[in-house]
Amino acid sequence: MTQSQTSDIRFTADPVSWDNADQVREDVLELLRSSNSDQLTLDCATMVNANSVSVALLVAWHRFAVLHGRQVRFVNLNARLHEIIHFSGLAGLLAIDEAAG
Repeated sequence: MTQSQTSDIRFTADPVSWDNADQVREDVLELLRSSNSDQLTLDCATMVNANSVSVALLVAWHRFAVLHGRQVRFVNLNARLHEIIHFSGLAGLLAIDEAAG
């Protein structure tokens, strides 16, 4: 993961699996903790895996942001991840960019 600007975080770890999900979650949480911005954008262009682990990570990062008085927006999610989010009823919870890649 890299932090390109104060409010923009680019997700660069993939593939995400059950084996590395805890580490990926913590890596991004650390970047969220270190940001001084109240509005964060998480660029998920390289998150090519679309599965329940990916969705769980997005929910965990969203929850962290809300608990710390911040907003997080997820951009550049692939079409399959959009489908899973909408099917699971999370589209209203997660701030996602609707332009699926």
